[in-house]
Amino acid sequence: MGVREDRRPGQATMTFLRQCRAIARGFFLFLALADRAAAAAWPVTGEGLAPDPAWQWGTLDNGLRYVIRRHAVPPGHISFRLGVEVGSAHEGKAERGFAHFVEHMAFNGTTHFKGETLVPALERHGVGIGPELSAFTFQTHTLYYLDGPSVAPADLDRWFLVLRDFADGLQFDARQIKRERGVIASELRDRESPGSRAELARRRFLYPLSALSNPIGGGEAAADQRSLRKFYEKWYRPDRMILAVVGDADPAVLERLVKQNFSTLPRPTAPSPVFDQEFISNPAGTNAAVHHDPRSGALSAEVISVLPYHRADGLALRRRWLAQSLLLYMLNVRLHELVRTNPDRFYDLSARSLVPTPYNVETSIGFSAPPKDWSFAMTTVERELRRSFVYTFTADELREARAALLSGYEQQARASATVRSADLAGNVVQQALWGYVATAPSADLDHHREWLASIDAIEVNRAWRSLWQERRAQIFASGFFPVPKGPAALTAAFEASARQEVDAPAGKPDHAFAYADFGPPGKIKHRDYLPALDLHTVEFENGVRANLKATPFEAATVHLRARFGRGLAAEPPDQPGLGALVDGSFLNGALGRHSPADLRRLLSASALALSFHCAENSFEFAGQSAPASLDLLLRTVSAYLTDPAWDKDSVALAATQLTTYSHDLVCTPEGIISARAFRHLAGGDQRYAPPAVPEIQARTADEMRRWLDHPLRAAPLELGLVGDFDPEQAIQLLARTLGALPARSAAHDPVRPVTLAKQAPPQHYRYQGEANRDGIEVVWPLDRCDDVRTSRAYELLAAILGERLRQRIREDLGATYAPAVSFWKSEASPRDGYLTAYLTVKAGAAARLGKSVVELADQLGRHGVDAAELARGREPILARSVTDEKENAYWVEHIIAKVQSQPEVRQWPLTRVSDFQTMTADEINALARKILPAARAIVFSATPDRP
Repeated sequence: MGVREDRRPGQATMTFLRQCRAIARGFFLFLALADRAAAAAWPVTGEGLAPDPAWQWGTLDNGLRYVIRRHAVPPGHISFRLGVEVGSAHEGKAERGFAHFVEHMAFNGTTHFKGETLVPALERHGVGIGPELSAFTFQTHTLYYLDGPSVAPADLDRWFLVLRDFADGLQFDARQIKRERGVIASELRDRESPGSRAELARRRFLYPLSALSNPIGGGEAAADQRSLRKFYEKWYRPDRMILAVVGDADPAVLERLVKQNFSTLPRPTAPSPVFDQEFISNPAGTNAAVHHDPRSGALSAEVISVLPYHRADGLALRRRWLAQSLLLYMLNVRLHELVRTNPDRFYDLSARSLVPTPYNVETSIGFSAPPKDWSFAMTTVERELRRSFVYTFTADELREARAALLSGYEQQARASATVRSADLAGNVVQQALWGYVATAPSADLDHHREWLASIDAIEVNRAWRSLWQERRAQIFASGFFPVPKGPAALTAAFEASARQEVDAPAGKPDHAFAYADFGPPGKIKHRDYLPALDLHTVEFENGVRANLKATPFEAATVHLRARFGRGLAAEPPDQPGLGALVDGSFLNGALGRHSPADLRRLLSASALALSFHCAENSFEFAGQSAPASLDLLLRTVSAYLTDPAWDKDSVALAATQLTTYSHDLVCTPEGIISARAFRHLAGGDQRYAPPAVPEIQARTADEMRRWLDHPLRAAPLELGLVGDFDPEQAIQLLARTLGALPARSAAHDPVRPVTLAKQAPPQHYRYQGEANRDGIEVVWPLDRCDDVRTSRAYELLAAILGERLRQRIREDLGATYAPAVSFWKSEASPRDGYLTAYLTVKAGAAARLGKSVVELADQLGRHGVDAAELARGREPILARSVTDEKENAYWVEHIIAKVQSQPEVRQWPLTRVSDFQTMTADEINALARKILPAARAIVFSATPDRP
C-alpha cells in the first residue's frame, strides 16, 4: 500500500552502457498513450498495429475491461492487476488525499473480509502483505496487486473474491478510518524529504494551471465515512476499471471467473465523470524557479520542456519514438563524457524524456553538482542542448546508438517467453491505461530492425524538435543555491550562454576489442557433476573454479557471479572508505587498452551488463549477457582481472558522488542510523558503515591499485554461470579466458577479524532534516547463524515478529507506516548475526514506541506462537521458497559462486522447502525465548536536531 511517484533513479549497479540503453528504450516502452476517445476501444488499437494474439480480451456489459493470458512463469502461480482510472489529479480541493485514503481502506474491511481480517486470511494461503498483496496510488490511476502461489479452484475463487471486494466492497468503518488516518500520516512523514518537497515544488512550477500538480495525499483530516464513500462510488465504476489476469491456468476458466465475479458490478447509469487535465504548456521565453534547501550539500537543476500529450498509437508515432530513443542514447553519451572529464564539478548530467501521465510529456536535461559550480553546470547544459539542435549527430554516434538499441530490443524479444506473470500483468494494465497497443515482442523487433536501418541524423533531429520548443526553456533547481535571487541568476546564466557560439561535435575512431587472446586454453584439473542440483563443477589447473547450471527459467539470458579475494575483510585499517571508492569507480575506469568511451562503443552491440562490488568477505563481479555474448562477457571480466586502467578521473568522480551521499545521510533518521548504528555494533570498525566525507576525500587511485592488484591477479577465484547456455560450450569459453590466466594462489590475503557486539547500551542520534519524525531501530544479537536450519528459523521468527509489529503499532495504534523486521548474518563472522526491527514514528514518540517494540518482542519470547500464527508467518515464505528454486536469481545470489569453496551450500536448495515445512511452534518458541528477552535488545533512536 502506498504512493508511487514515477520519477525514480536507476540502480547504481548498472553500467553506463546499460543505463543509456535503459533511458533510450524506456522512452519507447512508456511513451505510449492515446486520447480518451481512442482509448475507449478494447483492445486498444492503432494504425498499422495489432494486439499480441497471446492475450485474450473482453468487455463486460457493465463496461469493465479485462485481459487474460495463460503463462506458467512461475509454474502454478497467478497474478492479478486491477487498474482504476482515478488518482490524485481527480481530486477536488476538498478531496485532497482521498484517492490514496480509499486505496488504504481496501485493506481495512470489505464485504467478505471484515475489519482487518484480509491480511491474516491471505497469509494462511501463502500471500504476504507487501510482496504479494499491495496497492499504489498514482496521479491518474490506482493499481491493486495480488500474486497468488496457487491456481487450485478454491484458491482461484479466493483471489477473485479479494479483487471483487476492492472494486465495490469497501466498508469505510468509522473506527478503521480514524486509525488509518494515523497510518497515512506516518506514510507521508516517511516519504517527506528534501527530495519529495522539491518534487512537489517542481510539479507546481511546471503545471501551475493543471490538476497534475495535485500532491498525492495531504488532506486526510477532512476524510470521513460519507466523503470517502462518495468519492469511492463516484470514481470506482466498472467502466473505469481494467482487470488483468495472467498465470498458469486455463483461460476459459479464468474468463468464467471474471464474468462470475465482476459482471454483477452495477452498470453505471450516469456518464463517467469528466476529467480535465487543464492547461499544460511551456511559457514564452525562459522561466526559472529555485527550491532552496540550506541543508543540502548539492544542487540539482533541470532545463525542461513540458507538452500536452494526446496522440493515438500507431506505426508513424512509434517510429518517431525510436528516433527519439536514438537521440537520448547519443545525447547521454555526450553528457556522461563531460561528467567523466569534469569529475570534481558534476555528480551527474543526463537527459531524459518520459510521459508521467497519459496527458503530458516531460523532456529535460539536468545536472547535480557542487553548489559552487552551478554556473559552469548550467552553461554546460545550455551548450549541449543547443549543440544537439544546431548540428546533427555524427555517423559514428548514430552507428553506436543503432547497435546498442538493436541489441537491447533483440534481447528483450528473445527473453519475452520467460517474463514473469506479475510483470506481464502490470505492463498490460499500464499499457491500456496509457492507450498503448499491447503488441507482440517479435512484431516490435521486426519494426525496430527495419526502422533502425533507415533512421538518419536528420530524422533524429526532427524527432528532437517534436519534443522541445526552442526559446521556451523552463529551469527548475533544488538544493543549496549559493547566490541570492536564484531564478534570475539561473535565467541570466542560461541566456548569456545562449549568446555564445557552439562547435560541431567531432567524430570518434572505431577500435576492435583488444582482449582476445589470454594464452593457451587452460587445462581442467578436476570436473564433477552434481545430479541433485543439475550442476557441473570444474577446476582449472590455474586454480580458477567454475560452477555451471543451465536452466530454462530466463530465455536467452546468462547470469555470471564471480567471487575472489576478501573484500572489506582485508580493507587496510589506515585507509577507511577504500571499499566504497572501489564500488563506485573500478569498472568506470575501463581497461588499460581501452578508455571508458572506447569500451562503451565496443560493447554497445552486445546485450551485456557488468557490475563490481566490494562485499563483506569478497570482491564480486556480477554480469549478465545473451548466450551469444557470453564469450565477450568472459573476456571482459578476464581483462578487468589482468589489465584495469586505474583511471584517476573515475576515482575522483566516485569520491565526489560519495561525498554528497555521505552528507545526505545525516538528513534523515534512517540515514543517520544506518551510518552509525552498525559501526557501533562492530566496535567502531569503519568497514561497517558508509565512509565519512574526510575519509572519502583522503583516498586515492594509487591506494586502490595497491590494494586490489594482488587479489585481481592471484587471489582464489570461483565463478558461477546460471541460465540459458550450453555447459560444454561454456567450459570451452572459460578455458580460453579465465582458465587461461596465470596461476592463482590457494591462499587468501590476511583479513582483519570483526567483533560484533552481543550487548550494548542504547544509542541516540540527532539528524539534521525536517523535525517531522523519529527513527527507531531495535537489534537482537544472534548466534549459530552458520547452521542453515537455524538461520531459516531466524528468517521465520523475523516474519512473525514483523507481523506482530504491523498489527500492533501500525494497525492498532496507527503510529507507523511500514515496520520492517529483517535477519542479517555476517560472512566475515559466520556464526554471528542480528535480528533487526526498524520503524519511523512521529517526532517525540521514539522513546515510547521503542519501548513498545522491545515489549512486543519480549512477549513473543515469553509466550511464543501458536500453530495458526506460525502458519501465517510460514506460508508466504514457503511459497516463495518453492518459487525460488525455479528462478535464476536465487541460484545466482546464494549458491552458484560458492559450490566448491563452501560445499555446505550444496544442501541449501535441497533442504530449504522441507526445513520450513517441518519447523514447529516449539522450535520457533525455543529460539524466541533465547533471542527476544528485553534485556538482550539493543535500541538505537534518531530524533531531529531541533524541535
